[in-house]
Parts: sequence; C-alpha cells; structure tokens
Amino acid sequence: MIPVRLRGHQVFYGWWIVLASSIMTIVAIAIPTLSMTLFLNPLRNQFGWSRFAISGAISLRQIEGGITSPIAGWIFDNYGHRIIVPVGLAMAGIGFIALSRMQTLWQFYLFFAFMAIGSTMGGVNIYQAIIVNWFKQKRSLALGLLLTGGSVAAFLVPVIALLVDKLGWRATMFGVGLIILGIGIPMSLLLRRRPQDHGLQPDGLEPFRPTSLTDQGTSTGPSQNDLVVPGLTVAEALVTYSFWCMVIANVFNSLSSGMVFLHLAPALELNGFSTSSAASVVTIWFALTIPSRLILGWIGDKWAKKRLAVACYFLLSLGMFCLAFSTNYLMAMAFALFFGFGHGGIVLLNWALMADYMGPYRYGTISGLFRILSLVGGISGPVLAGALADKYGDYKIAFLIVAVGLLVVSTPAMAAIRKPVHVN
Repeated sequence: MIPVRLRGHQVFYGWWIVLASSIMTIVAIAIPTLSMTLFLNPLRNQFGWSRFAISGAISLRQIEGGITSPIAGWIFDNYGHRIIVPVGLAMAGIGFIALSRMQTLWQFYLFFAFMAIGSTMGGVNIYQAIIVNWFKQKRSLALGLLLTGGSVAAFLVPVIALLVDKLGWRATMFGVGLIILGIGIPMSLLLRRRPQDHGLQPDGLEPFRPTSLTDQGTSTGPSQNDLVVPGLTVAEALVTYSFWCMVIANVFNSLSSGMVFLHLAPALELNGFSTSSAASVVTIWFALTIPSRLILGWIGDKWAKKRLAVACYFLLSLGMFCLAFSTNYLMAMAFALFFGFGHGGIVLLNWALMADYMGPYRYGTISGLFRILSLVGGISGPVLAGALADKYGDYKIAFLIVAVGLLVVSTPAMAAIRKPVHVN
C-alpha cells in the first residue's frame, strides 16, 4: 500500500519508483554487465579459454534474454511484478556466486545462463514497463533517470578493476553476487505496478476514479480488471511499419553494444593500453551516458524523439569508427564521447518511442518481442568480434563492420518510422 502522505502534494510516488528502479539497475544490471569485460582476460589467463569460447556465453545470454524478455513481459502485463522481480534478482545473485566457484567451461556456461535468466526476469525491462505506466507527460525524463542510475555504475568500474587485481576474479564475482542479493531484493519491495491501482493517475495528475466496463459507470473500486489502459494489442503492434523499422535499426545497436561491453578493454589492451587505462575508457564512455540520458530525457518530452534517435545512431557510428582506430588516448576519448552520448540516448529513446507509438496496454510483452527480434545483433556481436580478433589479431575489422551498419542501415531505418494513427 502506498503511504497516505505520498498521495498529497509532497512527492509523487512514481519518482520513488524511479529511484528504487535506478538503484536496482546499478547493482543487478549495470555492475554485472560492465564487469564482464574486466573478467575476460583473467579467465583466459587462468583457464586458457579462447576469446571465442568466452564470447559464446555472452551471445547465449543474448539468446536467453531475447527468449525470456517477452515471457517476463507477458507475466508482468498479466500478473504484475511481485513474484518475478525478487525471484529474478535472487537467481542473478546466486548465479554470480556460483560463477565465482566454477572450474570448467561448461560450468561457466551453465552458471552464466542461470544468472542471465534471473537478470532478465528481474531486470530493467520490467522496471521500464512499470515507469511507462506511472508517467506519460514526463515519461522520457523518468526513463532517462532510470537509465542514468545504470550509468552511475561506470564510476565503479575502476573499483571493480582494482578488486580483480588485488583480490582476484573469484572474490570479486562473489562480492557482486552478494550485492545483488543484499540491495536489489529489498529495493524491489518498493515497486508498484501502476498508479491507478492506488487511486493515482500518471504524472501525479487528478485522482483516479475507476469505472467498471461492465456496469455502465458504476464505481467498483480500483480493480485491475476494470482499468482502461490505452495502446495497441500485441497483434496490432506486430503489423505496424514503425515497429519493424525500430527492430531493424536496433540490430546494429545491439551488435555494437555486445562488442563494446565485452571486448572494449581487451581491444584497447591489444593496442597498447594498460589495464587501468582501458578501465578508465570504459568508465568515461559509460559515464557520458549520464548527461546524454538526462538531457535527452528532458528534451524528449518537448521535442521530436524520432529526430533525436536518428542523431544518436549517427553518433554511434562515429564512435565505432573512432574505436576501430583507437591506437592512442585521443581516439579512445573520441570514441567515448560519441558512443557514450549516442548509446545513452538511443536506449532511452527506443523505450520512449515504443511507449509513445504502441501505448502502455501491452508494453511489457511488446518491448520483450522487440528485444528478441533484435537478437541477431546481440548474439553475433560478441562472437563476431572475438572470432575476428582471434583470426586477425585485432578488432579493427569487427568495429568497422558495425560502424558502417549503423550509418547505412540503422540511421535511415529510424528516420523512416511514423506513429500509428490508431494509438489512443
């Protein structure tokens, strides 16, 4: 139950949900994701595994995420978050603890898959669906603040790198698991599915007075089944032109993200960067997503989101071109600037555009399907980069392929989207 004092003019409860979701994103999503690039070389050194073998687990996570996302979205759309989020976070934490004890490659794949399934079930896709329900006029800003929480984790990358160096990768993985269990699960108790269930309206507007669809205006109380939520059904969304344009554009976004999250630090180290210098680039590029998400979150509620998204895809392309030639710190910083601002913006704008164009009615399921249909990039990115690096000795070809794709496929595809006229 939402405290009565939060129903007045003090603080709209939606902002507390944004805060709790941001904290969960930091500890349960961002830290585990960002830390994997720091574990790659220690795993190679200890076990002798190839980059391709380790990258395979990351690609399988993309497959798992794509399969699990629409299932998790459907569960949320129909039953809410109360079970799926805590259970998912528990699986993610236990999975990391299990990874800290692994001895073989098959254990790495098994424990990593268990962790990844939990991370998806209790992860950011559910948080964004909740926030879409709680905000309309300020939706971009709220989503931007949610994503900013994940970006804050970039400042912890040097700390994680230091822990890996001083304590070893096993102790560091064990600690990450404990953080997920100790912070993520308690924070999940603050979440609420949608404001109408508690006598509120999105953005904290006028109080909600529910009306039954079957009793011709007779008030029946805030029953979830009586709420009229605008938006498309899943079937309607899947036949819209814009949905598929966004999927096509996001394939290369997923491709670039998969490569960068896992292979950025190893790629820079191949070009002569020290581990600490490579970690600093990881920190800077991800930290730059913070102003991107705050600025575009604020602007996105006032200006055309589509134009901002097109600009973000162009910046991602520039960033990958710079990364392909990052043999010095200046080019690495150019990558961090362009890719950081572009990545921070496009993730936010994809979420906001999907909510604006498809509506909140079946947002959880639709956004989950959007992810699974973008899997081509997420699956192939880490493996493609690892395979090409093993063959040619560096990552230049892989990064250039993605840079061209972002420029000639993603940018025009996003420019072609238009809002369906039948979204209420």
